[in-house]
Amino acid sequence: MNRKSQRCPIAYLLLPLLAGYTATEHVFSGFSLPGLVGGIALAAAAAALVHRRPGWRPAWVLCFAGSAFLLSAAYYEYRKNHLPEWDALPPREAGLEFRVDRIFASPLEDRVSGLGRIVHAPEPLGDLVGQRLHFSFPANPETPVPTRTTRLRGQGVVQAIAPDSSPEGFQAYLLRSGVQFRFGRGPPLEKTRPARAFFRFCRDRRDAFAEHLRSGSTAETNYVRVYVAMLLGKRQALDDGQRSAFMETGTLHLFAISGLHIGVIAFGLHTALSILRVPPVPAAVTGLALLLIYVETTGGTPSAVRAFIMVAFFWSSSLFARPGNSLSALGCSAVCVLLLYPYQLWSAGFQLSYTVVASILLLGIPLAEYWQERARPFTGLPRDSLNRLHLAARSAWQYILLTVAISLSATLASSTLSIHYFNVFAPGAVLLNVVLVTLASLVISAGMLALLLGHLGLAPLTLLFNHAAWLVIVTMEGAVAAWRFLPAHFWQAEYRSGAWTGITVAALLGSLLLYSERAGRPAWINAVTPFLVFIALLLAGVRLTFIE
Repeated sequence: MNRKSQRCPIAYLLLPLLAGYTATEHVFSGFSLPGLVGGIALAAAAAALVHRRPGWRPAWVLCFAGSAFLLSAAYYEYRKNHLPEWDALPPREAGLEFRVDRIFASPLEDRVSGLGRIVHAPEPLGDLVGQRLHFSFPANPETPVPTRTTRLRGQGVVQAIAPDSSPEGFQAYLLRSGVQFRFGRGPPLEKTRPARAFFRFCRDRRDAFAEHLRSGSTAETNYVRVYVAMLLGKRQALDDGQRSAFMETGTLHLFAISGLHIGVIAFGLHTALSILRVPPVPAAVTGLALLLIYVETTGGTPSAVRAFIMVAFFWSSSLFARPGNSLSALGCSAVCVLLLYPYQLWSAGFQLSYTVVASILLLGIPLAEYWQERARPFTGLPRDSLNRLHLAARSAWQYILLTVAISLSATLASSTLSIHYFNVFAPGAVLLNVVLVTLASLVISAGMLALLLGHLGLAPLTLLFNHAAWLVIVTMEGAVAAWRFLPAHFWQAEYRSGAWTGITVAALLGSLLLYSERAGRPAWINAVTPFLVFIALLLAGVRLTFIE
């Protein structure tokens, strides 16, 4: 990857945006109006400096960055919209009407819970309209589980979530998601308006998808549960032993609809549309539309939506830029997500997703290209003497180098945040992910073909791809079970201080950016630097305990 393709002009906006959100959340509040006025003034100054002499460029950068910082701080304060008197609001019984934004998958079939936005509240709770809440009520056996955009009304207890809640746990997750109220302890909810047609369509497809994926199995076996969990993002389909095994080996991410799933499906759609010779723009529109249906069918989780936005920018960058700039596409998708969902900045999923993908783009892919250039088999043979076996072996070797480099870079980036959020350090996941990600890609590809053929009524072919996927899943479970017996593959870890997380992530990203800029230095020195930085910070700031 050349240096030109690594340029990311959107960073002029992204970095001040991150700084503005962080400052408003942790340093000051009540900055909405001053930030708006100051941001507009600096934006006007930046506009006036656009056509000045090149010597004015530093002044333009300062004005633009300052304007982006102040405006993002004001915007975050506006979206936060937290009134101090809510903190002293005692729990009270009230009747609320709200629109469902997300339904949580739960092993308890007698309850329905999720996130919503209040659309009607009686006085004196009228200022709660527009606020997000977490709801949990008994399920109504006479009505199906609601889906997104459904309007519900209920009588229950509403209470504010204390901002000084524990930094870990479910309440902390709700606060980081912009949810400030909980609503429950009442009779079953009443539906006041059905979901929009698109979301009802996706809900119906979800049930049909699960039926197709189970086709050919006479019982709910382990591999069938893994298959459904992997294709539809239903982690609750895994039993405790399966969940523990995948978590300890650092591979539980395979069961969240995220970059791997969306990427594999997007690649398959792109390949199919290319074979059909669909023009680029209609192909992008068709592919993204089908991808959006899959995202909503699997529940529209934040990780799936983030991955979809990433793919949309990556796909678009290949249309409007020659060659496509992956790093700029990643930055644009981050800006888009943070403008639509500001609170995602504090979620573990957002931080892991963008840190890992940035590490793959800045380190993994360049490192793979470096290895492939210097470890190219059969280079001494004349080109006309290479047969199909030689070419197949070369392709397989290059694929192995690519997957190892990507797994190394992804594990490097994810370990810093996994220690903070999950108190887990799994160095063995590097090599295991090389195998499991490849096998998971085969399972996802077979599953999508099974779903397509099932909807076309070709049941025998659906059974064929289902059984092929189940066979691969049995291999995956065997690899995970064998890996757990290896020594030192799983460590309990925690940072010695809260500030060490930010220091580690900043140092790691800084070393990755430094590596991408030093094109004139020997590549092996550049590639080793991020790993040495991580090891030094790990030894200095992390307490490790080996788990047998």
